[in-house]
Order: sequence, then C-alpha cells, then structure tokens
Amino acid sequence: MIEFNNVSVSFNGKSVLRNLNLSFGDGITAVVGQSGYGKTTVLRLAGGLIKPNSGVVITDYSRPSFVFQEQRLLNWYSALRNVTVVNSSADERDAIALLESLGICGEDIYKHPQQLSGGMRQRVCIARALFYGGDILLLDEPFNGLDSDNRERAVELIKQAANSKPVIIVSHIPEDALIADKIIDLETCN
Repeated sequence: MIEFNNVSVSFNGKSVLRNLNLSFGDGITAVVGQSGYGKTTVLRLAGGLIKPNSGVVITDYSRPSFVFQEQRLLNWYSALRNVTVVNSSADERDAIALLESLGICGEDIYKHPQQLSGGMRQRVCIARALFYGGDILLLDEPFNGLDSDNRERAVELIKQAANSKPVIIVSHIPEDALIADKIIDLETCN
C-alpha cells in the first residue's frame, strides 16, 4: 500500500502538486493527465526518489523497479548486460528469455544501446525493471516508441508482474490506462 496524505510539491517556487490525497494498492494503477500535472512527480514520490514539501507519503515498499521516461541505459554495456547489471544473483538465461519475450533476439541481445532503435531501447528498459525483481513496479510512459506488437508483448509481461506486485503506470496517453485495474486522473484530483 502507498498513501499520499496532503502531499504538496513545488519546484523552483512553482507548485506541481497541492494537498494531494491518493492511495495505491494491488494490481495495476494508471495515473493519467496532461503534461505538467505532476504524473512523474507522483511516481518519483511513490518510489522514494523525492520527498514532498509538505504532507507525507506512506509506503510498504522498499525495492522499487523503475522504467523512467528517459531511457537510462549504460552505453558501454550490451542490452543483455544492461538488464543483468541490476540483479547479479539471477541467471543470465532468464534475462535472455525476458529480452526474447520482448522481441529482442539473436545479435540484438549483445548490441549496445546506440546500435538499437528507440523502441528496442525502451524494451530493454522494461526488461531491466522486470529483471530487477523489486517489490513494486513504477513505469513512466513505458510504451513510448513501441509499435502495436511490441506494446502487446510489454503489456502482457507487465500484467504478469502485477500478479505478484503492485504496478503504477503514468501516461498522458488514454490507451495506456486501459490495462489498469484503477485509474487516477490527476486533472480532477490535484
């Protein structure tokens, strides 16, 4: 469970969230709204990356897995190594199977990020978050750059992950919220 109690956040004097009260539980929750409404801020608060200026965020989770809006891959590592670097105790064959389930196969597994398309890099980011094995999955615009087939592959894996951990997806694209069990529209509650 994650609870936001009267949470306010501002950056450089500009208010982003004001007295926000939310709760997140099991399954998939989608946080939607236009750009600038604080969706990414909500995700970063949920993952403990930032603290509110006022109010409190209560969470039962200590090991969040993230897919950030910006692809944060290590250019000096292969796609496979970008995935395995977050969980050295796991079997590399599981990472390969995960990449293959996201449509990254053969030579592409061993290519560096700059050799991959934007959609392939996004799928490596999703694979890395899933491979980490955190106790909550936090996804910021996770389907950016994915065609319909690869989006469906990613959606299926995220749904599977939601069977064992909560998932929060933030997006400004309404279709992304369709996989959610619960939808929070920040435009109406902030």
